[in-house]
Amino acid sequence: MSAVTVKSCTFTYGRAAGRKTVVLTGDSHAAHWFPALDQVARHRGWRLITMTKSSCPVADVTPIGKDGLPMEDCARWHKALRARIHQVKPDLVIASTFDGYEFVGAPNALTAKSERLWRQGLTRSLAAFRADAPRVVMLGDVFHWGKPEFACMKEHPNDLSRCTRRRDSTSGVFGQGRDKTARQAAVDAHASFRPTRQIVCTYDPCPFVVDRFLVTMDGGHLSATYSAKIWRAMDLLIPAT
Repeated sequence: MSAVTVKSCTFTYGRAAGRKTVVLTGDSHAAHWFPALDQVARHRGWRLITMTKSSCPVADVTPIGKDGLPMEDCARWHKALRARIHQVKPDLVIASTFDGYEFVGAPNALTAKSERLWRQGLTRSLAAFRADAPRVVMLGDVFHWGKPEFACMKEHPNDLSRCTRRRDSTSGVFGQGRDKTARQAAVDAHASFRPTRQIVCTYDPCPFVVDRFLVTMDGGHLSATYSAKIWRAMDLLIPAT
């Protein structure tokens, strides 16, 4: 069994005497919030530490990879992450994750069982963070534009309205259903939940371009430029530390 370490990056802003330590953790759907939170950190004078691992959800579950096999390294990464957060003792932990994983015990993401296990896995992780941080915020996932729509955008660069999606068009567990589950998990773990779909999908249907900025880079993740652009909206979501 190979060891897994938590690689982190630290960014320090503001006066040392008033510094607050904030950890951003999760998968690539946490990492795409870094440009926004980088600006928030500069504004608030935070010491911001990133601890992310692509394809490993915040929930304490073992995801199933594209090859159909369990991604056991995620369980080891979760353990190492908890140890690292225990060492840092941050003032605030901000967590975010893709909310449509298939995982061991729930290969079908559309069942009541998978929803129950996802909530339990989120609760375990958030409660572990809460043991070492006075404040924990779980960010809801972003709107899923989808790869077909992203391909459509490439095909119709002069008429992107042909490719937009309605807010209620996201199928399956994505959307408000998983937000509800994540909110309840946060309550169970004595953490906070903040939805983000309303700040990345400001209009209905959801646009691909806002003020000449591409909103998504691949149909599932925010572009870095748009993430940085909406930092003030993120600033309003995050509680004072």
